[in-house]
Amino acid sequence: MLLQTFLHLPGVGEIRERRIWMEGVESWDDYLASPPPRGVGERLKKRHDRMLIELKGALGRGQWHRFSTLLPHSHRWRLFDPLGERAAYLDIESDGLGPGAVITVVGIYTKGRYIPLVRGYNLTRGNIEEALKDSSMLVTFNGTSFDLPMIEKHYPGVLPPLPHLDLMHTARKTGLKGGLKAVERALGIEREVEVAEVNGEVAVRLWRLWERERSRGALKLLLKYNKEDVKNLEPLARRLYEALKAKTLF
Repeated sequence: MLLQTFLHLPGVGEIRERRIWMEGVESWDDYLASPPPRGVGERLKKRHDRMLIELKGALGRGQWHRFSTLLPHSHRWRLFDPLGERAAYLDIESDGLGPGAVITVVGIYTKGRYIPLVRGYNLTRGNIEEALKDSSMLVTFNGTSFDLPMIEKHYPGVLPPLPHLDLMHTARKTGLKGGLKAVERALGIEREVEVAEVNGEVAVRLWRLWERERSRGALKLLLKYNKEDVKNLEPLARRLYEALKAKTLF
């Protein structure tokens, strides 16, 4: 819905944006080809046109960082189309929640591929950078409060300046509350039976089993749980996006 959005233009709020849509201007191209909408003077319209042309160019060149702060957090879901096509879905596991907690797994799902980065094996700054290098945006669930600050703490500056969509806040906007699995259930997204009851506490115990006893079964189950977390973010993002788009447009 990015190409149908006008909220980022100076002097345009939600009410004026809706009026623009009601005048039959439903995209950036429509806006560029139209006279100034009601309430927008010629001078401001020229400024809007320059901004839209510049942003269209940034999209074409893959300059995703230009869209990181384009919209307020409450409207960042609009970036999912078209940026979601190359999104990186990210979720981390840790060995606890205290100040001394460390990251045990960084899971990334992008372009249909799951990339697990495991502490003591392949979890390095270089591998995080490599996994994210072609991504257009980051998608998490509660990543604003947990995942991204943890990564920044342990690997300062490793995250690229991409737009970030936190689906926990997006879900709240549709009226859905609770953790990731509760929101998944509400939207009919299922998990494999083997990890359906695994949660964050169990994930910590699984890591400790691996660390203490080198239990391959524990590590395998932990990675399967993490994979379900990141893989399910993709259909979750699409369903939340479609729900909000239907409530917003025209």
